[in-house]
Amino acid sequence: MGKNFLNISVLTLFLFIVFTIFVSAGVFREFDIALTANLQNIIPRVFDTPFSVFSILGSFEITFIAFFILVLFLFRGREVVVFAVFFVLLGVTELFLKSQIPQIAPPIELLRTNIHLGFPSGALSGEHFAYPSGHLARTVFISAVLIFAIFKSSLVLSLKQMLYTGIFLFIAIMFVSRIYLAEHWATDVIGGTLLGLLIAIVGVYILSKRNYKKLKT
Repeated sequence: MGKNFLNISVLTLFLFIVFTIFVSAGVFREFDIALTANLQNIIPRVFDTPFSVFSILGSFEITFIAFFILVLFLFRGREVVVFAVFFVLLGVTELFLKSQIPQIAPPIELLRTNIHLGFPSGALSGEHFAYPSGHLARTVFISAVLIFAIFKSSLVLSLKQMLYTGIFLFIAIMFVSRIYLAEHWATDVIGGTLLGLLIAIVGVYILSKRNYKKLKT
């Protein structure tokens, strides 16, 4: 299993690097504009508030609290340390990329977010470029950690499948909401998704490799 995680992590890293290079070169600019316009034309304005509220769940402050409660409740010892370190690494990587990739956020005229709680992370992200989306990076990372916990649990298969479905639905809504609200371009949320998945897979790979060595000894 450890080798599978290694192969997936290498593939995800490759995809993320190539995609980031394309984004930096502005290859997807027309795609970003067209998708945002289409989503805002298709989805009624009545969703402005629900999506704005839902989007708050992906903020750094909320995810930080939720993540550490989740990890402390579901894991023990080395697993807690590994996932905590990788959560920090995720945040550092996000901020570094936002300071380097020259992708400007959607114009204020397109913004549909109508609820602002004034979290410090909002002001911090506003000082940087838009790529990648921290909301999606954190959402996908935490979701992957949760899926890992569910997978190794003793829950019945039907319940596991229900939980997996709920998690993927949560990610999908977060994905669409960030584009619809014009908080990010589609490429920002795709990049955030790849980043969150990459960091999570590497963390799981490290843990699975150590557990495999324990079984051999």
